[in-house]
Amino acid sequence: MRIRFDCRHCGAGISASDWDSGRAIVCAACRWENIVPADQAPVLHAGDDRVPSLAIPGGSRWRFDRKNYFLWGFVWSGVAVVVIGVLFGGFCSLVSRSTPVAGNELIPPVNEVLVGGGQAAGFANDIDKELFKTIENVPVKGLDRETHGEIRRSRPKAGEHPLALAVAKRPSAGLGMPFTFGTDSTSSREHSSDLGKASVALHTMLDGIGRRREGTDHTYARAIETDAKWLKPEMVPALTQMLMAEDATWRMTLVRMLKKIDGPAASRALADRALFDLNADVRTAAVSGLRHRPKDEYTERVMSAFRHPWAPAANHAAYALAALDRTDLEPQLRELVDRPDPMAPTKKRVGIRDVTVAPQLVRVNHLRNCMYCHPVSTSESDMVRGASPDWDQPLPVKYYGSSSEQTFVRADMVYLRQDFSVSMPVGGEDCKNDWPKEQRFDFFVCDRQVPAEEAKSYVPPATYPQREAVKTVLARFEKK
Repeated sequence: MRIRFDCRHCGAGISASDWDSGRAIVCAACRWENIVPADQAPVLHAGDDRVPSLAIPGGSRWRFDRKNYFLWGFVWSGVAVVVIGVLFGGFCSLVSRSTPVAGNELIPPVNEVLVGGGQAAGFANDIDKELFKTIENVPVKGLDRETHGEIRRSRPKAGEHPLALAVAKRPSAGLGMPFTFGTDSTSSREHSSDLGKASVALHTMLDGIGRRREGTDHTYARAIETDAKWLKPEMVPALTQMLMAEDATWRMTLVRMLKKIDGPAASRALADRALFDLNADVRTAAVSGLRHRPKDEYTERVMSAFRHPWAPAANHAAYALAALDRTDLEPQLRELVDRPDPMAPTKKRVGIRDVTVAPQLVRVNHLRNCMYCHPVSTSESDMVRGASPDWDQPLPVKYYGSSSEQTFVRADMVYLRQDFSVSMPVGGEDCKNDWPKEQRFDFFVCDRQVPAEEAKSYVPPATYPQREAVKTVLARFEKK
């Protein structure tokens, strides 16, 4: 059932689903947040033509005729069989649905789920097409077939990183990428345990309902949104990693869950949604979630966007600071105005020599590059084991667990951490063996080596998009 009301700011009409009662949604006309009022069922009066008549035409009634008792006995016996069958079937269904999938307590029983999920009301369930144009031609990085095969066949000893050796042998595979090797890339045992349970549960809920194949079902989205087992700081890494590339309904669910979780990890995750999400309503909801959180938990993340090579992130940071009325940051913002273009070539020490580099946004195909971000798992006792798809085979049905026929990676060790992820259409080699036609890409900032001639001919621009974004928020503050 739809709830219709007027925006309290501009008066425009708004329509929302009744399950959104009490939640904040954004007016499409003025972007003002409104609370969806409680649903009120319509009152039907006697004589109302909407009330169906229960009278039997002609006023006659069927009567039991003893002459037809055989017929009536047969009819009532059939009715009894049907009723018993329905009740028994419902009981069996209830029992089966009440059993958590795969024995994971984080997966809600299906009978507790609000079935019939769909697009959440109040926002467009897609991405901004203009923003998408800014990333669709971003350069692709990752493993080539030869390097992928070498790492896949490797059986490293403790402390060895085949990827590091491969990159040293073929610099083009990872030149300038922000890799982290060693202890800094490894999660604690407690964190790994939480990550493993949550990842398995989310994969089961997402993949088990036909994600990427028949369209995304949102059946589970509403169930976990209020589940206390998910609303904990230790769940933030798995929630953000798994849901940031899903559709807008799941990403809005992610934001609503992060709002209910205390701690700096949830604050930084909300800041990332506010800066990098390609849906304006999801970004607005994320900014709203930052309003009552400690400022020191998200300020650095938002301010860093003014130096990010993806210019829209700076615009989103300007909106966030203006909406949050962060006038206390005015001195730092004025310093940023005088900074040089973040895309300008600079000298950087790489190994034993100085090279000229410039920041560059790149993307990595998530499905094809598991071993680009994680080491190969060599033991079934590893904490979080995820299957690394074989490029020449259909995608594995089971991502987590063990199998002698699959190569696994350790998700508790991470070489690369992306800024954001987006599902994008693919074709050609990426779609072979019935791989999906829409695949996830992870976006990173790497150092692009600048040729000497390009560095010599570089002329600083009079201004640049990130500086203009800073000026915009300063102008908003001055008007106040």
